[in-house]
Amino acid sequence: MLRDVLRNSCFCTIFIFFMMWIFSLIPLPQIEILDPIGQTLQDFDITDITYHDIKGHNHQQKDFSLNEEQGDTNIVIVNIGEQPRGVVGMMVNIVNEASPKIIGIDAIFRGRRPDTLGDMLLSEAIKNSGKVILASKFIYNNGNEVGLQTSHELFSDVAYKNSFVNLVTDGTDDVAKYKTSRQFYPKKEFNGNQMHFFALDLVEKIAPEKAQKFLSRENEQEYINYVGNIGSLGDTTKHTIPKFTSIDFQDVLQRNFDPSLFKDKIVLMGFLGRVIGEEDIEDIFYSPLNDKYVGKSNPDMFGVVIHANVINMLMTENYINQVPTYLKVILAVMICYLAVFILYVVFLAFPLLYGTLSKIVQFVLWIAVLFVIIGVFYNYKLKYDADLAVVTVLLAGDMVEIYHELVLPTVMKLYRLIFVKSRRFVKND
Repeated sequence: MLRDVLRNSCFCTIFIFFMMWIFSLIPLPQIEILDPIGQTLQDFDITDITYHDIKGHNHQQKDFSLNEEQGDTNIVIVNIGEQPRGVVGMMVNIVNEASPKIIGIDAIFRGRRPDTLGDMLLSEAIKNSGKVILASKFIYNNGNEVGLQTSHELFSDVAYKNSFVNLVTDGTDDVAKYKTSRQFYPKKEFNGNQMHFFALDLVEKIAPEKAQKFLSRENEQEYINYVGNIGSLGDTTKHTIPKFTSIDFQDVLQRNFDPSLFKDKIVLMGFLGRVIGEEDIEDIFYSPLNDKYVGKSNPDMFGVVIHANVINMLMTENYINQVPTYLKVILAVMICYLAVFILYVVFLAFPLLYGTLSKIVQFVLWIAVLFVIIGVFYNYKLKYDADLAVVTVLLAGDMVEIYHELVLPTVMKLYRLIFVKSRRFVKND
């Protein structure tokens, strides 16, 4: 009996994957009423749940640390707001006087402005610093890269380096900018030259061994291990502990800070709203730290803060690893076989109650898979995309019934027809 169940569970598992392959070949019509639901669930990732208990993300790596009370004291984010170029140049000079390790400006200064003096002030500030990395951005058309947007040569030629800031969800199409930013490309080829991600180049300037270690992973895309934000935006009733120190342009211009704030620090200059704490729709993204898992309300993290999270990940070497594709398939087959075996036993033992019991078993197995995904990600930073495994569990209930009631009898009849009768024919001869 057990041997038959094990054997049939194996064949039923093969049958499930065969049917999934058949279904994948059939172009299904898109139902408009379900499209908004699909869009919402497409952007949902079960691992986002772990970020809502961020207390466990305390990292220690040599002199670069993050703790719940202080946050990351090695990165300082300066809000440049909507200030003109000349003012930004003054801010660069003031910050540079405090001897930071590196300055990254997450902004693109395109073309010349009528305010020639302002352009010259910014250009001179970048040149005199010698350690300013400027942002650039790949331009897309229908999902295809068509060019690279950079600052005017007046600024880009005197910068230490120009690096791209595109996230995986940024700029590839009109819908992508409304999706959660979870990944980035460490490097890209452009005109025969290799360019690095903005945050990666900042790290490479001050810790080249860490940058090379990260690049040696040779992943086309990398997940961002988020540790926090600059605080709650637009809601003073929340008391979220900021994970990154931020300072507004007024305080920099008025020198309303201790010089030690910037000394030997990684300084990121970018847009945090017209003033810090004020809601804005410019250069702001959805992150896994958003208050809502599904059907997110408002974007919650500015682009420059995302770069701060990437820098923290690289400096602490606390990467998110991904389960290889071949292992995903193997695990999916194993999970599917387990589900089929349990459901097959239930089907044979309680045929009249199978419709109800199978749904209960599937639900329990589905929850178990999700708990494993969350637990592995939270404790080991190992991301397992279990879409295939989850689909097999959801299909297993009905497929077991179809296999036992239809497929198995049909196969047995064919077997008897082909082999048994043929043997009798040979025997009679």
